[in-house]
Amino acid sequence: MSHHNITGLAKQGNPKAIAALINHSLKSKGIRAKVKLRDNCLSVLLESTQVPNQEELVAFLRKKIIGLGVESIRTVKVYGC
Repeated sequence: MSHHNITGLAKQGNPKAIAALINHSLKSKGIRAKVKLRDNCLSVLLESTQVPNQEELVAFLRKKIIGLGVESIRTVKVYGC
């Protein structure tokens, strides 16, 4: 699947596509994301062997998710392990 197709699906609220975009951006930092969308709430689980900078990651996710413009996403919860 092309990057263009993934972006299109992510803009429609597809959690797998959103995860793919996030993972593509965070791969170099050794961070992996798992994403679920339920009842207008996007849950993002970030996994890493190192503790990343929380403020930077939240700012990155906020910008990325707002940039998608998914109307069905009302809240975002970010978890880490």
